[in-house]
Amino acid sequence: MQPEHFLDLGRQLSKRDDAAACRTAISRAYYAAYHVAAKMLKDCIGVSIPSAASGHAIVQDYLTRCGDLKVAEVAKRVGDLYTDRISADYRLDTKRVETARNARLRVDSAEVVVRALQKCSRDESRLNAMREVLRDARSTRGRVR
Repeated sequence: MQPEHFLDLGRQLSKRDDAAACRTAISRAYYAAYHVAAKMLKDCIGVSIPSAASGHAIVQDYLTRCGDLKVAEVAKRVGDLYTDRISADYRLDTKRVETARNARLRVDSAEVVVRALQKCSRDESRLNAMREVLRDARSTRGRVR
């Protein structure tokens, strides 16, 4: 399965104006962005991302500290999407995640993340620079943090 399929599903669900569809669209949007980011870090940079819950913070951490300003901006979006995903999945009293407008905004944000990371994945000079920064960070601190 390709992570972008989550984005497609999120887009479809964001057209509905019921709470469950909107919450699920936000969740799927986050997971599209997360899995594209984790795949890029693994396949293009050589970073292993644990499948445990800690993987979510580690992905954001690596994106933030990779030395590429556009990717660092993407990391902020991933963090915001994560926050909204938590609200959508676990905070049933949070009503802002139950509107089609908000769901569409989150899907649009995830699409920006996916497109930016796909573009970065095709740019070997950017990837080389990111590898260097992250290698240096890991060697001096054990893990980027």
